[in-house]
Amino acid sequence: MVFRDVRYRPAGGEVEAVLPETPHVALREELELTSDLIRRYLGRECVGLRTPFGYYRGLRDRPDLLQIVADSGHRYVTSWGRNEQNGNPTPWVQPFAYAEEGFPDLLEIPFQFWLDGVWFDAHGYGEGRAFRDALRGAIDEVVEQDLVFATAFHEWCAIAADEEGTGWIRGLLEYARERGVEITTYTDYWARHSAGKEG
Repeated sequence: MVFRDVRYRPAGGEVEAVLPETPHVALREELELTSDLIRRYLGRECVGLRTPFGYYRGLRDRPDLLQIVADSGHRYVTSWGRNEQNGNPTPWVQPFAYAEEGFPDLLEIPFQFWLDGVWFDAHGYGEGRAFRDALRGAIDEVVEQDLVFATAFHEWCAIAADEEGTGWIRGLLEYARERGVEITTYTDYWARHSAGKEG
């Protein structure tokens, strides 16, 4: 279920997909139901979510949507995953709280650079090695500018783009370790950020 209107046309595509924003009642039900399922069957509290698709500016200027996220018990969201043209690469926007919208305890962790599916739509699904090299270039930028780099990979894309044969995810992780970049989860990053605010 999409949080904001989605318009997407793959590079060179003739058809633009248009998905309208999901009604609030359906978003609220989706977040509450999935959080409850995770709690009941996995014994974990769901404190964060990645919105489908990703949006330019995330949930900025949408206190109505942020209220739904906060009410469902989420403490971070990762929703800013597009540039101004609704494509990629996403700019190096760093994590921030939605204080301007009235939610100072709700953290946005943007996912930057290229989404795997968007990159492969633009460059070809047989170009896993080239994507691995592009990701290594992103790591160089992360080191040089001391940035937080949040990625978004999809299991269907790993299969379609032969991650096993080309190592574009493994290559990113190995190179990050080589360059001394800490690798962590979104939830661990949020927990550390929250602990730092309280201390």
